[in-house]
Amino acid sequence: AEYDAKFTALLSGLDDAAAVAYEDVTEYAAMKAGPAVNARRFDAECILGCVRHRKLKLLMKRNERMVEELRRKDAEATATAGPSSSSNPADEDGTKRAEEIAHLYDALLQDARAVADLPGGGGSKEGQEREEDEDDDDEFAHEAAADVLRLRALRSFYVARLYASDSVGGYREA
Repeated sequence: AEYDAKFTALLSGLDDAAAVAYEDVTEYAAMKAGPAVNARRFDAECILGCVRHRKLKLLMKRNERMVEELRRKDAEATATAGPSSSSNPADEDGTKRAEEIAHLYDALLQDARAVADLPGGGGSKEGQEREEDEDDDDEFAHEAAADVLRLRALRSFYVARLYASDSVGGYREA
């Protein structure tokens, strides 16, 4: 309970920081463009992106821990129960766990897509620094896309398990 309160306070602090950064972005966007204004707007956008990224990654880390705990419980239950049948009460628990895991993967997938939609940076830098930034942006985009694909695959596995279970009314052939 204490951990949840601290986690919620941290998320609230990140929301506050994002709100301040967003105010700065909108303030600089309303100003006449110039080198100093453009640089400050870019800095504010970077700060906003960083805060949003940090919040999403924290949420994803917490949800991944919850998924790992449910998967561990599922593996233990499967190992102790053996092959399940529709008359086995453990099968209902397994179906419920699979449903919870699929739901968590939905949340993780939504957050991963939000991370992938974050601006990759860039800016008006020239020469070698800009090429390095583009490489970092490409690496960020590839990592975000890979994370989305990984979570889609895991979610698909648990959704397929739900459809294949007897208690959901799925077909055994699925």
